[in-house]
Amino acid sequence: MLNGLNTGSDDLSEPRRANTPLSFADDVVLITDRSLSPADVRNAHKLHEFRRHPDPEADASISVLLETLGFETTVANLVAVSGLEGRGFRAVFRVVYDGQARDRPRSRCPV
Repeated sequence: MLNGLNTGSDDLSEPRRANTPLSFADDVVLITDRSLSPADVRNAHKLHEFRRHPDPEADASISVLLETLGFETTVANLVAVSGLEGRGFRAVFRVVYDGQARDRPRSRCPV
């Protein structure tokens, strides 16, 4: 199944659904710019770009770090500990979106 947010309008999806073989997908969902927040759109662009240039060595290094850590940490800390700089950031991003780590929203500090 192709995942996405349903905008509630299936009018445009029906012709695509009819022409999509079930061996490819069992459903088609139309996603527009109104379906996602600006942050989600930026993250999707980053993820697309980062996946276009795989770095299995960096991904493996970050995965090992995550397995050995017994506590929550930040992306910045993982990148710093890995010593991979930009490669590390891209690897953390891919690992989070591959489900190996959970992204947790920042809690607001009481003022």
